[in-house]
Parts: sequence; C-alpha cells; structure tokens
Amino acid sequence: MASTDRWAQHSLGIDLPRNLDSVSSADVEFVCNKRYPFLQVINSDAIFAEEATINFITTANGWLIHDYGDAVSVSAPHNEKKQEGSTAEQTMVVMVIADLIATKGWQAAELIAGTKKMTFFLWIYSKRFGFELKGFDPTEEDEKKRERIMKLLKESWAMQVKTLEPAMAGAA
Repeated sequence: MASTDRWAQHSLGIDLPRNLDSVSSADVEFVCNKRYPFLQVINSDAIFAEEATINFITTANGWLIHDYGDAVSVSAPHNEKKQEGSTAEQTMVVMVIADLIATKGWQAAELIAGTKKMTFFLWIYSKRFGFELKGFDPTEEDEKKRERIMKLLKESWAMQVKTLEPAMAGAA
C-alpha cells in the first residue's frame, strides 16, 4: 500500500538531498550574505500611523530601499542581470540607509532583522552617523574588525589628502 502522506516524500514540496548533514550553519550564512542580503530597521521612537506613505529610493547600484517613514528595509535585487549583493554593494547601500536615518533625526534605530554583513555594516555606520543601533550586540571579533576597518579608512584618507595637496597648491 502506497503512502498517502505526500510530505513524507518531499520536504516542503521540494526534492531535497537525503542527507543535509554536510550543510553547515556557516554555509547557510555564506549563501545568505552573498545571495540574499537584507536589512530591516525601525525608529526606536516610532509612533506608527494607520497608513504610511512608502518612498522608494533606488541606490546607485540598483538596490531599492523601502522608506516607510519610521521603518526602512532593503534587500539585494534579484533579476536576470543581478543575482547577488557583493560586500562593496552592501556597504554602499548600508551607508545610504545610515545617512537616511541620520537625516531623519532618529536618535536610535532598532534592528528588526538582517543578514550578518548588513547588520555589521549598519553598526559601523551608526557610530559614524551618530545614532544608536539597538538589537546588535557586537562581539569582540566585531570590535576588532571595526578597528581594522577604521584604521584602513584613515590611512586611505591620509593618502588621498597627500595626493591632492600638490594639485590643490597648484590650483591656488
């Protein structure tokens, strides 16, 4: 007698490998960070109205930020031309969001959900743009990464200034 339980034959209706033990949480995190990065934050002092106007902001790299007034979300575009979000793209998009939050005057943003890279970058930019990020508890490794990134940015900025000084002196 054949089984009438179709879910016994398929997991969620999708044929899956029989043994998923080889898929680690690090593998899942890598795929999410690379292919499906997203971020959702709200104003910590939000007072939500019955209706909200949604503003769509298209970034220079084609990502679409959803601005709900007291909430902001974004995810990597998925179309025939673009199937993932590089680290550089994620960094740029998060910087636009951090600037938007600062422009709105939020004292604090509350992290609702997001992939690891996107939340990490928002934490870095929250410090730079002067607002608190609630819901992200940096690890010691996060703190070290931030220090390395800030050091590299300062060195890069110093090199750019040194390169520009002769040109600026000649223009004066």
